Amino acid sequence: MTHNTLAAAPGLPRSERIRWLEQYDWWLLSALASLLAIGIIMVFSASYYEGLLRAVPDGLYFLKRQILWLFAGLAVFLVAAAVPHRIWQSLSPAMFIVVCLGLIAVLAVGTRAFGSQRLLFGASFQPSEIMKIVMIFYTSHWLDSKGEKLRDNNTGLYPFSLFTAFVAILLVMQPDITMAILISTTAFALFFLASRNLRQLLWVGILFAILIVAAATLYPYMTERLLDFKESFADPLNSASWQERNTARAAVRGGLFGTGPGQGEMKTLWVVLPWTDSVFAVIGEETGFAGSIAVVGLYAVIAWRGLSIAARATTLFRQLTAVGLIFMLTTQALLHVCVVLNITPVTGMTLPFVSFGGSSLVTWLAAMGVLVNIDHTTRIQANP
Repeated sequence: MTHNTLAAAPGLPRSERIRWLEQYDWWLLSALASLLAIGIIMVFSASYYEGLLRAVPDGLYFLKRQILWLFAGLAVFLVAAAVPHRIWQSLSPAMFIVVCLGLIAVLAVGTRAFGSQRLLFGASFQPSEIMKIVMIFYTSHWLDSKGEKLRDNNTGLYPFSLFTAFVAILLVMQPDITMAILISTTAFALFFLASRNLRQLLWVGILFAILIVAAATLYPYMTERLLDFKESFADPLNSASWQERNTARAAVRGGLFGTGPGQGEMKTLWVVLPWTDSVFAVIGEETGFAGSIAVVGLYAVIAWRGLSIAARATTLFRQLTAVGLIFMLTTQALLHVCVVLNITPVTGMTLPFVSFGGSSLVTWLAAMGVLVNIDHTTRIQANP
């Protein structure tokens, strides 16, 4: 049974249809589809007012673009799910180089927005979003190729640290320190899953602490965010903590079942970037505690199924790729939720599959396509 049976499945005999259905993880696909549907609804609700304030008023401005990106993302998802993951593995070094060149281009000719220089081609392409996934592919490929050499610092930890630090430095220079930390943490988590050397883990932990302190010193906005976060507790009326206070207020304002889709009020004047950085606040206000828990539950389902796929994978590359994708996805989602609830300082992390944003949506759908391919390949090999 190949991927081409997708179109032929309805015409197959019942026993063959059942066998075809068993080749895919429908828990994973259902959770993904649910998040995409919620994303379209929330982008429409959260961005309608902002669209009316544009030079050419259009309440559907953001929604129409998100739908276009969704169709593009679904096409990429199908390609990623159909192409054998071995091809992505073999292409990962070239993809890594190309995206690194993209990050360098951002520093040279990128578009500046909200105090950072992260975008190319106006405001439609963000290479750092693609690097999140490409870094996982390349890291998994690199670790898979090293074998026992990982335990030797000269052939394992040191060269690995060099190319990881190179990516992190390019991101810090934008500056996008949160993304640098997220990508580096994911990469080193995969390294230690492969090497299982606790002494190396200790040294990297110390190095991470030093680099974070250095970044905070070089980029004062990090320190300012930490101080604003502290002030939101010490002095709730302080204007510096305005964003943190209002996003948290919006998230809990909906009570148990919320005000209803489109009926939230905080998104119009009180929540910063409600269609991207604060979309979970809109979810909380309009769907309540029940809706918020449901959304978190959908990410939990994806994490559960993703780790199950990793546990059943038969090669190191498949295992590391599946773990890396799930670690990155759940960490980003968790950071977004924690920022909205004022549990952590502002990070600028969007909510995967839900927040407005083309590069993020297409990249994450590509990642899920690769995860589906890994799962499908494992199932085929187990039941030829």
